[in-house]
Amino acid sequence: MGRIIHYASMIVTGCGPTIKNAALVEEDGKIVLVTTADDPKVKGWGNDSNVQHIYHKRFTLIPGFIDQHTHGALGFDFISVNQDNLREIATFYAQEGSTSFLTSLMTLPHDQELEILSTYSSLKPCIDGARWIGIHDEGPFISLKYKAMMDPLGIRPININELEENIKACGGKLKMVTVAPELEGIEAFIKTCARFKIAVMFAHSDATAKQTLHALHEGGDGFTHLYNAMTQHTHRNPGMVTAALIEGNSYCELIVDGFHVDPLVIKMTYEKIGSKRIIGVTDGNPAKGLGDIEFEFGGVKCISKNGRALTKETQRIAGSTVGMIDVFRNLMTFTGCSIEEVVEMCSVNPAHLLKLTDIGLLKPGYKADFIVLDEQYQVLSTYRDGRCVYNAPGNK
Repeated sequence: MGRIIHYASMIVTGCGPTIKNAALVEEDGKIVLVTTADDPKVKGWGNDSNVQHIYHKRFTLIPGFIDQHTHGALGFDFISVNQDNLREIATFYAQEGSTSFLTSLMTLPHDQELEILSTYSSLKPCIDGARWIGIHDEGPFISLKYKAMMDPLGIRPININELEENIKACGGKLKMVTVAPELEGIEAFIKTCARFKIAVMFAHSDATAKQTLHALHEGGDGFTHLYNAMTQHTHRNPGMVTAALIEGNSYCELIVDGFHVDPLVIKMTYEKIGSKRIIGVTDGNPAKGLGDIEFEFGGVKCISKNGRALTKETQRIAGSTVGMIDVFRNLMTFTGCSIEEVVEMCSVNPAHLLKLTDIGLLKPGYKADFIVLDEQYQVLSTYRDGRCVYNAPGNK
C-alpha cells in the first residue's frame, strides 16, 4: 500500500499524551510514526509523490475497539457459524468501530461443543471488516444456580481432559474462557489455560468472595460481565462482586447498555476501581442490527424491542443490541471519564488481557487499526491494517 499520512485534529494513542494537530504515518498496514503535523519528518514527505495524504479535518483518531464478548448479530448466533456469516458480521462490526472481536459461545453438550469448535478450526479471519481474533467460550464449567440463559444440559464440572480436547478441536483459537471459580479443580484449570495463553474470567457463579479471591490469586484474570450472573456485594455474605472491588489486579467486563447494569453502578465502579481495570463489552446478541424482532439466542426464544432484548418465557435480559461505539459513548456519559480513559476501557485493556501485542494502541510497530470520530463521537470511518473497511454515508 505504500506510505500514507493521516492528518487529524487530535489523536488519542492509548499509550501517551493526546496529540493535537496530529499525524499518523502508516506503511503497508503498520504504524511507523505518530506525531504532530508540523513534525519535520512529516513535512519532509509533503512533496513526495509516493506518499498518500488523507485529511480527517477537525476529527479525532483513536485505536479501534476490541469487542471481546459478543455472541452474534444480524440474526446469526456464534454457536452456529460459517465463513459467510462470519464475514457478514465482521463487516457489520466495523460500522460500530470494532477492528477486532472474539466470537462468544454458550454452553453446549460436549459432543456439540466439539462440533462447533471443529468448525471454527477451519474458519479464516475475514479480509474486510473487523478482524476475528479467536473464541470466547462462556462455559461450560459454570454454576447451574447462576446459569442465566445457558442451557443446563451443557453445564458440567471442570474436566481438564475436555478443556484440552476443546483447545485441540478449535486449532488453538480459544483465547478466553468463562468459568465458575468455586468449582473443584479450578487451580488445575487455570494452570492449563495459562499454558495455552487463554484468559480466565469468572462469572455464572455461586462463589463466595474468599473462593473468588483464591482463584484470582491462582492466576485468574478477572470477571465476565461484572454484576451479572454472579454473587453480589452484600454486607454479611460477600460474593464475587466484593472480590472484584477489592482485588486490584483483575479486569472487570461491564456491559454498558444501561440495562444490564444501572448507570449509577457503572459510575460507582469506575470511581472505585478506575479505567485501567474496566473493559467495556457489548455482550451482543443475534438481534443486533435488526431492530424490533423475535429471535433465538442459544436456542431460547427471545424478543428485541426498543433496543432491549428479553427472553419470551421469563422476561430475563437476553444479551444486548448495542455496538461498541454505544458502549464508548455510554461510558463517557455515565462516568464523566475522559476520552483517554474510555479508550483504555474499550481498546487498550482488552488487548492487554488477551496478550495482544500489536493492536489496541496507536504506536510504531502496531497494526494501523483506528477509527475516525466526529465531534459527537460518531464513527466516520474504520481502518484495519491501514485499509478503510467502513466509511459512513456522506463522509468524504
